Amino acid sequence: MKHEDARGYLSELQEQINLDWFDTICFYSQHYYGPRDIEEEQKNRILMQLLKYELTSSIPEPSVQKYDVKVLEDGGSKHTLDYLGNFSNFSKLSQNISFDFNCPVTVVFGTNGAGKSSACKAIRVLSDKNDIKSPLRNVHFDSKKSAGFDFRFSDNNETLRWEDEQELGKYSDQVKYFDSQISISSTNKSPDANKVVEVQPFKLDIFDFLDSNLSGVKAQAETYLEEAMKTIEEQHKELITHLAVKGHEIPTELNFSRGKDGLEQIKNSLSKVSGFTEEESSAFDKAVTERTEIQKEISPEGRKTLGVELELIEGVFKLIERLRTRVGEMNISSVADMKKELLKLREEQKGDIQFLVPDKVNLGKFKEFLKQSKDVLDYENTEFKECLFCKRPLEGDSLEIIQKYYKFLKSDLEHKISIIERKLNSHEEIKVKIADYNFEDAIKPFPEALMVIQESLNEKIQILKEYCAVGDSSILSRVEKHGLDSWTRLFDMEFSVAKEILLQKTTNLKDLDRNISARNKRVIELSERISNYEFIKSLLEKKAEIGECKSLIDKYLRDLSNFQDINFRQLKRKITEKAKEANSALVINDFKEKLSVQYRDLTEKNIDASGFVLKNAAGTGGDKVDLKATVGGHPISRVYSEGEQKVYSLALFFAEAYFEKKNVIVFDDPVSSLDYNYVGNFCQKLKNFIRETEKQVIVFTHDWYFLKDFQDQLARNKFKEGKDFKVYVLENCSNLFINVEREDDLKQKISSLLSSQDTITTKEREDLCSYMRRLTEVIINTKVFNKQRTQYKRDKLNPSVFYEYTSMKPLTEEEASRFSDLYSKLSPYLHDNPADFFQDTDREVLKTRYEELLALENAINER
Repeated sequence: MKHEDARGYLSELQEQINLDWFDTICFYSQHYYGPRDIEEEQKNRILMQLLKYELTSSIPEPSVQKYDVKVLEDGGSKHTLDYLGNFSNFSKLSQNISFDFNCPVTVVFGTNGAGKSSACKAIRVLSDKNDIKSPLRNVHFDSKKSAGFDFRFSDNNETLRWEDEQELGKYSDQVKYFDSQISISSTNKSPDANKVVEVQPFKLDIFDFLDSNLSGVKAQAETYLEEAMKTIEEQHKELITHLAVKGHEIPTELNFSRGKDGLEQIKNSLSKVSGFTEEESSAFDKAVTERTEIQKEISPEGRKTLGVELELIEGVFKLIERLRTRVGEMNISSVADMKKELLKLREEQKGDIQFLVPDKVNLGKFKEFLKQSKDVLDYENTEFKECLFCKRPLEGDSLEIIQKYYKFLKSDLEHKISIIERKLNSHEEIKVKIADYNFEDAIKPFPEALMVIQESLNEKIQILKEYCAVGDSSILSRVEKHGLDSWTRLFDMEFSVAKEILLQKTTNLKDLDRNISARNKRVIELSERISNYEFIKSLLEKKAEIGECKSLIDKYLRDLSNFQDINFRQLKRKITEKAKEANSALVINDFKEKLSVQYRDLTEKNIDASGFVLKNAAGTGGDKVDLKATVGGHPISRVYSEGEQKVYSLALFFAEAYFEKKNVIVFDDPVSSLDYNYVGNFCQKLKNFIRETEKQVIVFTHDWYFLKDFQDQLARNKFKEGKDFKVYVLENCSNLFINVEREDDLKQKISSLLSSQDTITTKEREDLCSYMRRLTEVIINTKVFNKQRTQYKRDKLNPSVFYEYTSMKPLTEEEASRFSDLYSKLSPYLHDNPADFFQDTDREVLKTRYEELLALENAINER
């Protein structure tokens, strides 16, 4: 073997990687810590080595004791399964069946349908955590009763109960179980090395510790770099806060960035900070003085005052403009003439309708009537030859009346009256608005530039308001005093003056804006120069902090570069590869050797002869061994026959059973699909296993030849039946008894049961019928076949057995018929309820059947 354990392979890995800090991790992982993490002091030392800092001290001794791998003490259970019974709706098993496993070895024989698989299922419920696909309840009866049974282990004198809603596999640490499903699973999935090989002495967990410690150091380095980054960030934040307090705008190149390029940019910007010369200081003072003078000249307060004055002038101008417009709309000079004209037109209209309208008729209603009559009267017809209503000829007074109607309707008097009335109504509306308007508030404060028109404007507004209030046209004489010949020119002078002043002020403000633009540009240029100077001056106040920040950035970038030079992923891959190499050399070979021993015992062949290959497919080292078994590069299930797969599964099962601490070993039909030689080898292997391990073994089988062979193996090796091993026969899911084949023993048991005077019980009926069936089989085997046949399977032939066939005594036809009828009466049909089958059978009936059986035996003996 290349190395005794994993430490030799770890040394090879160190030589391959050749890094001081990695050697230190290997040192701690190998010699001191085991599953514990490396202490902080040692972890910091490794970190300094990783970042390429010079270390003068030697590797410090850890505070914990030296780690050494020891083989685990045998902590497995030595307890046995003592009892299984009191079945309730569990498959087809009768409540009367009780399995007493009070011997080191118990063999239960049963034919198909006898209930053997159901009993195995009960043990599997206790030992297998996986879901059991087949139903647990009795499907032959529509019962909602839960399935359950009692059981007892030797470590607990109390009999426990399992119900079908309870946890599966609760005793998987005590019971190891084998059946055809497990056999199939063994060939389809990877074997578990931990169930066969004690991995710990090989110290393979060193690779796990190394992998874990490497991850820890990597995390430590990342934390270290993150803390350094936070320190830089805090230092930078302090500088930025200082600049912000001073009122400086932070330049882009000083914005914080975690990237390498961003830190380099910050460092370069800070490196440009230095002191000022006398010439630079003088230039700064001159720039401050020049900017102050310009700002005084273009004072925002002065410009604001001019803007406010312009707004006031514009407000007064617009008010004068509106008043001028309203006065024009009022037609004050024409109001008196319009009123006279309106009176004249109404008198004329009144004279026209006196002939048509009675005195008591309202003129307005009459006009409404005429409007509505337009749809009836034909106003375009001027001949009026007949009445428009009754169609009679018009003449004399009637014709005159119609003609007057026509004249009234076609007259334009009404239209002229409406025009005058609208003008007068508009005049009155404007008067009301002007009379109610507060002109004093509208022109307050009055702009100083318009003081020349303030007095005349106020007087004219007052004249206008008085006219609007009283409507006296005599007020016109006061207007004429101002040299005006008409109301329409009342505000012409004020309008002209205000317009001229407003135009002048607007022009002045625009000229000022043009000058301000040029001056502001100069102020901006000066402010930038001053701001840069003040920014650097503020930074110089933190000169010590700037130097520290630059140093921190330099140190961080150096550490980051050293850290990024290490390919941790590649290191972990090398650890994994070396761990696999150690597993292959140490674990897999040991596993294969132990498996080969069991395979050779079962087949008398070397497992390598079939092309069997075992390798590790695990991803990491330590005890994570993922074995992959193949034959000629293919899965076992695709190459081996059914019997060969069974042998491989049994070999693996025995290898696990030898190693594991489980003390109850259960087999369910272990030799099905095996040929004669394999069955014999299995019997020997099982016998040796029992002798070597002293574990409890329970075997369920329907193979009578295997039963006899195994029984003979035990007997030849001085195992005493009844003390060291027991053989049970299970019938029809309801009857379980010790296998007895001697005629005298059977007759004694039958006679004892028949001699009782008590009322026969169901259990006694079943036992009597079972014993008489067995007696029938013994009589046929001993008397007819000269002990060369069993009920279940022909025994193997020995070279001398052929002479025994010369002494056979065939049955007569009558005897065969009587034996058949009698055996049928004693045997319930498969899956029938035995209690129902025997319920009408009393002790006397059974006694009669027994006497008939003895009579048949005597008849054979006489021949």
